[in-house]
Amino acid sequence: MAGAMIKLKESGASILLVEQNLHLAREVGDDVAVIDSGKIVRVGPAKEYFEREDLLKSQLGFA
Repeated sequence: MAGAMIKLKESGASILLVEQNLHLAREVGDDVAVIDSGKIVRVGPAKEYFEREDLLKSQLGFA
């Protein structure tokens, strides 16, 4: 599935991915929006988000 989405992305297509699989989101996403209790709590570049351990821990429960 990730391979197909990456090919679509490379072709210039825009993709809205709603995903709980962090690894897939990291592989495919350019930007990230984190939703908690129905409210958007963070929006920004995926690369920046996934490099910040403080955000991963506080918003997703990862260390």
